[in-house]
Amino acid sequence: MKKLLMLPWRLFIFLRQSFVNIIFFFILIGIIGAFTQDDSISVPESAVLTVAPAGRLVNQETYTDPFAELMGNEAPSETLVSDLENAINAATSDDRIKGIQLYLNNFAGGSLANLHRVAVALETFKASGKPIYAFADSYSQSAYFLAASATEVHQPPMGSTLLTGFGSYNNYFAGLMDKLGVNVHVFKVGRYKSAVEPFFLTGMSDDARANATEYMGDLWGSYTASVEERRELAPGMINDMIANIGTNLQAVEGDVAKLGVDLGLVDHLSYRDQLRMKLIELVGEDEDGSYSSIGVHNYLSVEGPVSLPSNNQIAHIVASGAIMGGNQNAGTIGGLSLSKLIRQAREDENVKAIVLQVESPGGSAFASERIRRELELAQEASKPVVVSMGSVAASGGYWISATADKIWAQPETITGSIGVFGVIPTFEDTFAKVGLTTDGVGTTQLAGAMRTDRPLSNDVKDYIQGSIDTIYDQFLGLVAKGRNMTKEEVHAIAQGKVWTGKRAIDIGLVDAHGDIHDAIEDAAKLAGLSDYQVKLIEKELTPEEQFIKELRNMSVSLGFNPNQSTLSKWVTRFEAQAKPLTELDDPNHAYVRCFDCEVDGL
Repeated sequence: MKKLLMLPWRLFIFLRQSFVNIIFFFILIGIIGAFTQDDSISVPESAVLTVAPAGRLVNQETYTDPFAELMGNEAPSETLVSDLENAINAATSDDRIKGIQLYLNNFAGGSLANLHRVAVALETFKASGKPIYAFADSYSQSAYFLAASATEVHQPPMGSTLLTGFGSYNNYFAGLMDKLGVNVHVFKVGRYKSAVEPFFLTGMSDDARANATEYMGDLWGSYTASVEERRELAPGMINDMIANIGTNLQAVEGDVAKLGVDLGLVDHLSYRDQLRMKLIELVGEDEDGSYSSIGVHNYLSVEGPVSLPSNNQIAHIVASGAIMGGNQNAGTIGGLSLSKLIRQAREDENVKAIVLQVESPGGSAFASERIRRELELAQEASKPVVVSMGSVAASGGYWISATADKIWAQPETITGSIGVFGVIPTFEDTFAKVGLTTDGVGTTQLAGAMRTDRPLSNDVKDYIQGSIDTIYDQFLGLVAKGRNMTKEEVHAIAQGKVWTGKRAIDIGLVDAHGDIHDAIEDAAKLAGLSDYQVKLIEKELTPEEQFIKELRNMSVSLGFNPNQSTLSKWVTRFEAQAKPLTELDDPNHAYVRCFDCEVDGL
């Protein structure tokens, strides 16, 4: 018996010792690396900049628990858009960088807005007269969008380039809920607020279908026009290629690699060693018998000129992810944590203006209003607030933006979706199927009214719907105030309808088209600044978290980014679809969230 009771304690000791040993092992690696590596990273006198984005292209890296990573939990593979932009822009005027190798095998995609930012930097680099060589075993639509800026597009003789168009597909749970006996109570305002449709329909409504067709048509039109222009293809060529895919494949006897060359999407069918020789010819051979190169992370780490702190600063704050209550880590917007960052900027006397970079489909209405109010306080303190919308700033993402002094968006930004919904499932019929019942007493008819094992009373339903209606009216009011419109004018373009940035500027939801750099320049003008510094305000990492981040960056530089298996990609996709359901934490069960803002094919 004594031995049996000691087993849990021995297991605990073993796990604790193992954990300490793992930490010590990584620290030892870091110490050894610090003593064995060169004192500083230098850029070769003649080199290729290797741009090899890994994972998704993002505006803010998702926080991961460093200790969970040490114990083997994988962190999401992500690449910052700003890192690629900064490296490519710096390399454009760097005489040591003779060209770019754009390696896209580990690239998992990104929003069209973010892809455009990188493409603009690549086009500027190419315009300087330096070549760009793109390579991938097979090009996804996102990867090919970047490759279209290359001087030469290469792929192996057994590679492929598949362009399919964009889609928006959801799973619908009404039939499943019926079988399980789950009663889903839906409350919403907005004809086009389709986020809750999967809970009570078996397919897309006509309104949702029309709205999705419109905004995805805009995005696909932007994609094809950009690729066709940069590749010097005839307008409409990509749609024609897809429409005649069967005939085109028959003409090349099913050789998809040859088809890419024949259609002008690919320049050369090359093995990696053949491309390597071309790069050696460009920059010369290094001591390892390959071409001289430097990666993005190492290139950015090269120490530049020291700039003294300025008394005139523009605060740059990133709001990325779903909006939830409380304190949240990077990759999710917390009503409390983001408000703290905005307050920090407001209370900093050196900060003269704030630029909020929004990348969010929304979430909690309560948390959204908390953030918007903090921005309003900054404006009352005579600090202009400018919003820069990324790939998506819809629902709650638009709520926190609505009363800014200026709103910038990109033509491919998904925005609007001004509507409110609530959803509460109850399981009384589910429990009844297995013989479980609920009974008891309360001091009023509302006592226990929100229990999920009891039906919702009509009084509770009226209460929740009234709250949803009130919050929608408040949403209309703050948009009307911020955009100098009437509530009636806002309602006409609201009702949950999704707009692209291309259309949003015509209906008054945004002021101008441009990216984060344009927004920062505009904020400086509003603050009357001609000489200023940009100060990124974000939650600081602990030394342990920073250590893990450096290890991760090191692994990226060394190429440890294996492609996901088909099964792994499917599981990741399923998790992404289910995740929004875990982020519904509003105290009033009222949400300004766009579930339809994710576009398949990017």
